[in-house]
Amino acid sequence: NEQDFPPPRVLPALPVIAVLPFNDKSDYQENAYFFDGVSTDIIHALARLPGLRVVARAASSIFRGKQSDYYKIGEKLRANAVLYGTMAKENQQLKLSASFIDIDQKKEFWSFDTDSHWENVFEIQDRVIERVAQTYGIAHQKLFPSKKGPQFRIQNIEAYDYYLKGRRFYYQFSQQSILFALQLFQKAIQIDPNFALAYAGAADCYSYLYMYEEPNEFNKASAIQMSRKA
Repeated sequence: NEQDFPPPRVLPALPVIAVLPFNDKSDYQENAYFFDGVSTDIIHALARLPGLRVVARAASSIFRGKQSDYYKIGEKLRANAVLYGTMAKENQQLKLSASFIDIDQKKEFWSFDTDSHWENVFEIQDRVIERVAQTYGIAHQKLFPSKKGPQFRIQNIEAYDYYLKGRRFYYQFSQQSILFALQLFQKAIQIDPNFALAYAGAADCYSYLYMYEEPNEFNKASAIQMSRKA
């Protein structure tokens, strides 16, 4: 009897967001690794929010540095919205221009510019994340639930800089680049012994060395140790 079996409940589709790597507008364009890291951290933060889906970094990074129709890029990534922008670092000043566009309606949700000391990059990231969340009605409490409690996020800009440099070399996937990345992660750990992502980066390096270069007990044990510490 059809009355005994109600129709299946169809859940609404979650909005899909693509975050493109921020383009480097510095005079010497030597900070691309830093700006790429900032956009990657925003991807990770948005992916943890309820009610959103985020395009993987590997897919969105294909469009790094392309000044084209962002609506078409969004369609190619099958995203409902795209976050893009530019960054520039001159001396100790960090300039960011960000825009968030609706792919379905072909319009801009919002955009903003900021000019601040580069040590405020964490606050700038939070501001971007919060603006995206507010666009979809996600409560502020769900973004930063422990503002008054222990802070587990990295706050040391020097350690963060070494970490992002390490990730840049890690993704080159060669023995020399992995060893160099490991040194950078270890430098970040020396500066901030509680920097979990730096330990995770070191674990990735030792794991790579064990799997592809030198499958010895030292690399295996070090990968396990760094992973547990992270």
